[in-house]
Amino acid sequence: MDSLEEKYLKLLADYEKLEEEHPCIDSLKQCSSAYYRLNDVRKELIKSIESLYSSWIPPKIHSFFSTIKAWCITGFKKSKFVDRRLEICSSCEYYKDNKLCQLCGCYMKYKAQMAAASCPISKWKPEEDKPT
Repeated sequence: MDSLEEKYLKLLADYEKLEEEHPCIDSLKQCSSAYYRLNDVRKELIKSIESLYSSWIPPKIHSFFSTIKAWCITGFKKSKFVDRRLEICSSCEYYKDNKLCQLCGCYMKYKAQMAAASCPISKWKPEEDKPT
C-alpha cells in the first residue's frame, strides 16, 4: 500500500496530467467527462492533503491557528468578558504558571481577549453578536 505522501504525489501527477490532456476546448460536452474526472482527482487530492497535514500538525498548533482564524473572521473583535474568562481559567487545573493552558497551549492573557475564542473544555464559549 502506498504511503500517504506517495498517494498525494500520485494524485497530484494525475491531476496535472488530466489538466494538460483536456484543456477544455469549444464544446462543454467534450470537456465534461474530463472536467468531472479532474474535479474528482482534485477532491481526492484535497482529502490527502488534509490527512497528510493533520498528522503533521500537533493539536496545540492546530488549536492556535483555529483560534486566530476565528478571530480574523470576526474582524479582530475583542471580548467584553476578559476578566471573567481569566478568572475561570485561573481556577482551572490545566492553567499553568498563571499564563498558559496545558490543553490548547495558548497564553490565556491573549486568548481571553478574543471574542471568537473558546475554552477547549467549554468552560467559556465564544461571544456571539446579538442584534439590538
